[in-house]
Amino acid sequence: SRLLIKREEIIERATALAKAIHNDYKGKRPVLLCVLKGAASFYLHLLEALQDLRQGFYTEFLRLSSYEGAETSGTVKARGGLHYQDLTGKDVLIVEDIIDTGTTLSHLIPVLKK
Repeated sequence: SRLLIKREEIIERATALAKAIHNDYKGKRPVLLCVLKGAASFYLHLLEALQDLRQGFYTEFLRLSSYEGAETSGTVKARGGLHYQDLTGKDVLIVEDIIDTGTTLSHLIPVLKK
């Protein structure tokens, strides 16, 4: 395996994104929803950068999977204890890892909108 993105670049991107979130949500507390497991390390860098900016936020976690081995199944399976009704009326920012087919988000976004 080879390194595609350096750790420093990931931290820089998380910091830049945190600044954008801070500008858009100053005085508000958005919910940052981490789609596990892939987004976890980036999510932690993002939360740290938001804390440095003194930006308020809530955290939530959801484990979704549309893969069986190395292939997408086309079916999204949810695991975890997220209570979607707790998100009603809140600004929710989804932190996802690599988006290739879009299957996971095409399932999650309509569920969150309900």
